[in-house]
Amino acid sequence: MIVPMKKYAFLVYHKDYLGFLSELQELGVLHVIEKKSGEIEDVALREKFSQIQQFNQLISFLQKRQIEPSGEPYKSDGFKTFEEIRNLQSDKEHLIQQQASLKKEYSLLEPWGDFSWATIDKLKKAGINARFLSSPARKFSETWQNTLFVEAIAEIKGQTYFVLFEKIDEKIEIDAEEMTLPRRKLSEVLRQINEINEKLDKTETLLDNYAANCIETLKETKNKLAGELSFDKVVLNTQKEAEEKLMILEGWVPKDKAE
Repeated sequence: MIVPMKKYAFLVYHKDYLGFLSELQELGVLHVIEKKSGEIEDVALREKFSQIQQFNQLISFLQKRQIEPSGEPYKSDGFKTFEEIRNLQSDKEHLIQQQASLKKEYSLLEPWGDFSWATIDKLKKAGINARFLSSPARKFSETWQNTLFVEAIAEIKGQTYFVLFEKIDEKIEIDAEEMTLPRRKLSEVLRQINEINEKLDKTETLLDNYAANCIETLKETKNKLAGELSFDKVVLNTQKEAEEKLMILEGWVPKDKAE
């Protein structure tokens, strides 16, 4: 349905202009005709526009968690809540990166069990080098076991993991893949993974709490910012005449709201 509109032009003395705009904003019936293109050229306005977008993204993030509201929403400062949630998101991302790194270490160490690097170092001081190797199980030769100092540690998914002991001053040629392991104990890595998982669980619980209680607060703050942005854009787009003493603003009003 097309609503009949009436065009207005307001000429206001510059000292009265901001008060006039505030009263006009409270009425909320004027669709301002902007003098510039749709691009936001003012730095402060761009920053506020960016802030509104960030609020929208955060609200969408919480809504996607699909958590039912739990009673009355928290009455808190929207900007403070925004920062708290952003910090939690940053913490979560950092924890996930740590988790991925630890899982990679765990997958490298798992076939070898919970051995002691101190023992490996003692062997090296005694002139014995321990090399961690793997090969397909079908290639793990009995010849190696009869002629070399090798010890099979595990067989996983058709792959044999074994240790070759050799004198430090000799390098034995062997058709197997050399493994470079992190100097960590398997049990230590597993403990850290469990700690990270606990922290992630707590972070998820906190985010769920925000989703249940703070979406309306964030929306209210976002709407306030949007109102400020609209107001500032009107000020920016106002035509100035008579050495900027006279402010000219044009806009459309639905005819039924003319009074």
